[in-house]
Amino acid sequence: MSDEEYYDSDEAMESFDEYTEDESNAEDDEYIANTTRPRHSEYVAHTTADLTERMAGHAKEISEVLGLSQNDTITLLHHFKWNQEKLMDSYMENPDKVREEAGILADTTDGTDLVATGKRHYSNSVDFMCPICCEQEHDSFQVSCGHEYCLKCYKRYINERVQKGEVIRCPGCDLSLDPSDIDAVCGTGVSNKLLESSIKSFVERHSTFKWCPAPDCTMLVEIIQPSVVAAKLKEKCVPIAECKRGHEFCLSCGLENHSPSPCDATAAWVKKCKDDSETVKWISTNTKTCGKCSTAIEKNGGCNHMTCKKCHHEFCWICGGDWSLHGTSYYQCNRYKAETKKEDKLDKEATKQSLQRYLHYYGLFQTHDISSRQDTRRCTDVEDSVRVLQENMGISWIEAQFLSEAAAALLKARRTLKWTYAFAYFCDQGNMLVLLENAQARLTNSVEALSKLFEIEEPQEIVNSKLEFLNKAHQAGDSQRAMVLTAMDCIKAGTLDITN
Repeated sequence: MSDEEYYDSDEAMESFDEYTEDESNAEDDEYIANTTRPRHSEYVAHTTADLTERMAGHAKEISEVLGLSQNDTITLLHHFKWNQEKLMDSYMENPDKVREEAGILADTTDGTDLVATGKRHYSNSVDFMCPICCEQEHDSFQVSCGHEYCLKCYKRYINERVQKGEVIRCPGCDLSLDPSDIDAVCGTGVSNKLLESSIKSFVERHSTFKWCPAPDCTMLVEIIQPSVVAAKLKEKCVPIAECKRGHEFCLSCGLENHSPSPCDATAAWVKKCKDDSETVKWISTNTKTCGKCSTAIEKNGGCNHMTCKKCHHEFCWICGGDWSLHGTSYYQCNRYKAETKKEDKLDKEATKQSLQRYLHYYGLFQTHDISSRQDTRRCTDVEDSVRVLQENMGISWIEAQFLSEAAAALLKARRTLKWTYAFAYFCDQGNMLVLLENAQARLTNSVEALSKLFEIEEPQEIVNSKLEFLNKAHQAGDSQRAMVLTAMDCIKAGTLDITN
């Protein structure tokens, strides 16, 4: 089905008109842009290769300032875990001490290749006995300290340590191996792996860099306008970035894009989900403590005569008193003060309702989190589906892009829907919460309708459903926008309270 056929449909045109009409609202557009779309003016996306190149550039600058070789500078940066300021201050104060601590014992400031000069060299002695493996080997490598080991042991030693991103020292002393040593033993380019492994230390020292939190993603972004990010947080907006693999996440807390839930509400929700306080609430609501051994006991029958299985203490479920006193003048169950009993009952009921409310929102959050992962797995097959459509149905790549666009709309809408339940949990009861729940219901219907379409497997049926894919994707987009705007209204109305 061509694009002309799609827009000839009255239903499609009506959906498209509604979509463009929403787009025309400038104020809403600005808020949506601030809360649900990455703004590339605020950050720069990087690959690890980009950052490795940046680190090498920093090393070159420092080497020129300190008058050191590039290799020695990189070794010093490894030693200081890429804290450039600390390196500069320490080296200016006592260069000899810094070089000794970093294991740079030989004078290499002229940049001479020590392997070529023979100060660090290969050996082909037939009689060489490796002190590590205790075997006679032909090929060995020796550094200027005089310690010599066979190439097999040296390679294994270096390869075990190159992933740690730290200074690799001679197995027999504190002399550091510079990049040329590592490449000489293990092959050209292996020293770059050490540099790549140091990226973690580099990022830890530079707070403007943020790792993408998506599973198995090694991309990262650099914040270039921290003041804009801070302003967004103050306005309860979510500062969103997109890595080079297309994953969206929050520049402040580092979690996935959690719009429309602000960072403070999201942090409180995540903490609440991880905290055992809700379990404690359940225990306090549904159990009583044995008066003798303090074991929590759950009542599983109608009889109020309880027996602790741990210490065999018998007590009354109602008053907690010793059961042996019941039926005597000390029997107190029917003599509680009305006020005390009423207050205890109200406190218990309030605790129980609070737990039930939390479990309600947590259950919905978890349900859509699982559905989101399932949708993600299903949508990852979209490229294969597009390829099948091109090969079997004879349609162009552009014509098949409706499937990719619908998949992106589904994942975005599902993610928004999931985080609205964290948002709703912290909303005060009232009319604004009702509006929020109505928007949730509309978004849920749109998401489920679009998700259902991705269960179609036959290529011909997928092509025949192109119009439906486009309509459902637009509906999901409209509902997602309306959901975010409703959440904005809740925030403006002051109904969001993360202390509850």
